[in-house]
Parts: sequence; C-alpha cells; structure tokens
Amino acid sequence: MSDDERVDELGRFSFRTAGQLRLLGERMTALSWQPDGYTPADLSKLADALQGMALRCAMSTGNTALLNELSGHNFRELGGDTGDSQ
Repeated sequence: MSDDERVDELGRFSFRTAGQLRLLGERMTALSWQPDGYTPADLSKLADALQGMALRCAMSTGNTALLNELSGHNFRELGGDTGDSQ
C-alpha cells in the first residue's frame, strides 16, 4: 500500500469516526447523558476537526474522487494536461 493510499484510508476513517461522534452526541442529548468531562458540544467540535482532517487528507493526495465522496460536492482537478494541444 502506497503512502497516498494510507492517507486516503486515514481520511475515510476520520470521516466515519466524525459521523459516529455526531451520532453519539445526538443520542447522549436525547438521553440527557454526559460522559465525565465532555459535553455533546465537545464531541461535535471533535467531529468537525476529524471531518476537516478527512478533507485535508483527500486534498493532500490529490484524490478528487475521495474529496467528492467526503464532501458531497463535485470537485475536479485543475491544471495539468487538459488534452487540448492547440
């Protein structure tokens, strides 16, 4: 496995973990639970950080397919050879 593939997998893992933390925060709020020292808002902030890291992983490897998958937006690579040689 190449370094880029490892970074892409880290991005996917971070994104999944962010989603799970958000869901955990929602369930905790619904049950009025709070773990020692953490609030649902703390979990939300951590989820935001992990989601941002996932997007940075995709951008750092230039994997536009992964960036599209994680962001829900349609990104495309700019520059380089466009196939137009006029």
